[in-house]
Amino acid sequence: MITALGTGIGKEDFDIAKLRYHKIVIMTDADVDGAHIRTLLLTFFYRQMPEIIERGHLYIAQPPLYRVARGKKVKYVANDEELFEFLLVQGGEGKEYYPDRDARPITGERLLSLVRGVHRLQRLRARLSQRLDGKLLKLLLETGKLNLKTLRQRERLEARIHALAQQFDNVSRPDEALRWKIHEDRSEGVFWVEFNRRDHGRSIHSRLDKDLVATAEFGEAQKLCASLQAMVHDGAYLAHGEKRWAVEHVDDLARLVEQEGRRGMNIQRYKGLGEMDPEQLWETTMNPQNRTLLQVTLEDVVTADETFATLMGDAVEPRRRFIQSNALKVRNLDV
Repeated sequence: MITALGTGIGKEDFDIAKLRYHKIVIMTDADVDGAHIRTLLLTFFYRQMPEIIERGHLYIAQPPLYRVARGKKVKYVANDEELFEFLLVQGGEGKEYYPDRDARPITGERLLSLVRGVHRLQRLRARLSQRLDGKLLKLLLETGKLNLKTLRQRERLEARIHALAQQFDNVSRPDEALRWKIHEDRSEGVFWVEFNRRDHGRSIHSRLDKDLVATAEFGEAQKLCASLQAMVHDGAYLAHGEKRWAVEHVDDLARLVEQEGRRGMNIQRYKGLGEMDPEQLWETTMNPQNRTLLQVTLEDVVTADETFATLMGDAVEPRRRFIQSNALKVRNLDV
């Protein structure tokens, strides 16, 4: 790579005037492994050839993660969020949502906005479930507001958890057996709850404490859940022509719209650039008329360098914290 660029390397040998290319494009897979390789390359340029970045010669290609086809129509999609939005628009077309039997229908952009709200709530629950068992979290959000004031009053907290446990029993198998215990954190003047339940023979431990309740995400999830629950009543349904689908929970609405969006679709997820044939690679990633490039700035590579230093450095504790914070965020891991 150093030979191909022609600039040499290091403070004494590097000469930007000898650079052979106006644009240097980093092209890696659109998955987790590709992100790691991109971080390594960005760190190399930042540490060894920073002038290439300063002069705006370094770019990152944006290969698609999905190929979506219906009949002869083909669309390339960059990431999961873009795929969701595409399927949402397709699935919402011509649909009418009735929050109850006598309500006026919600259609068009209002329906899409409602489903986007459900999708946002689902993402918040996924992130928060890294700290509290996902099943308990969902029930907790749906059974009323809980805040730091609740954690400071044992009787109030105990009543809240009793109601949660009763709701859990109503929707669970007998062998799941939820157990819980309230503890006091005297240094902070608050109480916290330890949960333990069984799921198919596996023991699941989690805790509800101020570190979770005080987060902006938990507050947003509570408000969003309350507003969305108000949009589903007895007899709610989604309709398309003569077809009707019952909606008992807001998650049902999002699932049905996405399901309709996927109908007749052939969705291919690329694990790597090598899965594309030459024509697809040219069309999506290399053709100057179609491709999307991100110009690398010093701010980008400083972040990459910090990540590299964390993962490859001698200090164990920062690396452990990084892995614990990010491991549960990985989806679609290619193994």
